[in-house]
Amino acid sequence: MMYHYGRMAFGEPQAKRSAIAERGWTMYPLLIPFALVVVLGLYVPPVLAKLLAQAAVIMTGG
Repeated sequence: MMYHYGRMAFGEPQAKRSAIAERGWTMYPLLIPFALVVVLGLYVPPVLAKLLAQAAVIMTGG
């Protein structure tokens, strides 16, 4: 039954695409948020830290 659900959801398989076409400009939209997460994981600017602390105070009711 899952086979039929999969065919309804995804349709017929397309012809194989070349891996080179997928590596081009399509990776940039994925790399920008990833870089932002990495940078903010290593360094949180003081302004953002203050905003997060204030949001935590509001959420905890303090």
